[in-house]
Amino acid sequence: MVRTLSGALAPVATFVAELDQRRASDLSSIQAEGLPDELRPIPRALDRYLVRIEALLAAERDFSANAAHELRTPLAVAAAQAQIIAEGRGGPKAARAVVAAVAKVTALVERLLELARAEAGIGREGDRCDLLQVLRLLIADLPGCPVLLDDGDLEVVEVAADPDAVALVLGNLLRNACEHRVGPVRVTVGPAPSVEIATPVAPGSAFREGRFARGAGSTGSGLGLGIARTTVDRLEWELDLVIRDGAAIARVNFPGCGAGFPLPGPNVRAGSDSG
Repeated sequence: MVRTLSGALAPVATFVAELDQRRASDLSSIQAEGLPDELRPIPRALDRYLVRIEALLAAERDFSANAAHELRTPLAVAAAQAQIIAEGRGGPKAARAVVAAVAKVTALVERLLELARAEAGIGREGDRCDLLQVLRLLIADLPGCPVLLDDGDLEVVEVAADPDAVALVLGNLLRNACEHRVGPVRVTVGPAPSVEIATPVAPGSAFREGRFARGAGSTGSGLGLGIARTTVDRLEWELDLVIRDGAAIARVNFPGCGAGFPLPGPNVRAGSDSG
C-alpha cells in the first residue's frame, strides 16, 4: 500500500521539483506529463496565470519605451535651446522654448508619478472628505479654463474616500476636459454621490484611454484617462465615458461612499467659473 501510494505521488514530486528549479524569467508553458488526470487542471491554471504575467510585463516594457520617447523630445528641445543661449545667440524666443520644454517634462513626470500611485493602490481606508471642497480646490487650480460648478444646492457631499484618491481621479478628468474643450466645462455634483464633467468638443472627438493615447493636436500627456480609470477600478468606484450631443461626458459614481446634505434655508448656488 505504501509502495503504491509512493509511486502515485512520484509524478507530483517531479512536477514540484521542476517548478522549484525554474528561473524567475521563465514564463514558458508548464509541462504536465505524468500527472494524474485529477491534477492536470493545476498546470493548466498556472499556464493561464503565466500568460497574464507575460502580458503585464509586455505592457510595462511598452510603457517604459513610450515614457522614454515622450521625455526625450522636450528634453532635446530644452538642451538645444539652452546651448544656443549659452553661446550668446539666443534671445527671448529661445528662453521661452526652454521654459515650455521644461514645463512639458514637468507635467509628464507628474502624470507618471500619479500613474505609479494609482497602480500602487492609492486610497487609505477609513478616510472621508467633502467632494465639493475637493472640486473647488481643483477648479481653482485651472486658470484660463472656464469651469461651471453646479453643486445641486448641496452644502456638503461627504464621501468615505481618501481625498488624494478623489483629487487624483477628478483632477485628471478636469485637465482632460480643459485640454479638449471648445466651450466652458460644466461640473455637476449629485447626492448619490456622483460627479459629472461635461465638455463641449469638436465633431469626431472620442475618448482615448490607452497610455499615451492622444487625439490630433493634443498637447497633453495621454495619461490622464488611464490614471483615472486605474484608480477608479482599484477603489471599486464607477467611471462612465460617453460622447453625446456634442459633449464629452465623464461621470464618476462613488457607490456606498456617502451622501449629500442640502443647504439649510435659501441658497446662493456655489457654482463658480475658474476662468
